[in-house]
Amino acid sequence: MSTNTQHQIALTLVPGVGSILIRQLISYCGSATEVLRSPLARLMKVPGIGEVTARAILKSDMLIEAERVVNRLEKMGATTLFYTDKAYPTRLKTLYDAPALLYFQGRAT
Repeated sequence: MSTNTQHQIALTLVPGVGSILIRQLISYCGSATEVLRSPLARLMKVPGIGEVTARAILKSDMLIEAERVVNRLEKMGATTLFYTDKAYPTRLKTLYDAPALLYFQGRAT
């Protein structure tokens, strides 16, 4: 799995950051990787993100845990779909609070 996948998983692991905030962060920064590389001041400009949440996003232990998740997924033969992926279900995309990340085994079609 790619580094971007690891970053997407890391975002979902941040306490207090759900699918709606993840969408706002991605909209503001461009990608999960850019969110995690953003300075504290930039993250705090995102609506709904205060200093506590911005600091939680930048904690490196989320990346370590995300790496563990990636390793487990690979052992299981599973993968992920992020809401920006083409294969993400269209009907889910229309929901205001649809999950930002789906885990699955098998085909995504």
